[in-house]
Amino acid sequence: MPPSPVASPSMAPEQTRQLRRVALSGLLGTAVEFYDFLVYGTVAAL
Repeated sequence: MPPSPVASPSMAPEQTRQLRRVALSGLLGTAVEFYDFLVYGTVAAL
């Protein structure tokens, strides 16, 4: 059976840390993209 991509108690600490890092990076990237879109939209409307 292939390993599950979802964090489980049997995952190694390094894998759990990497999964958290990926999730945080995705969240941060989405927040920056939203902020960029918000600023661009505001400036374009002016």
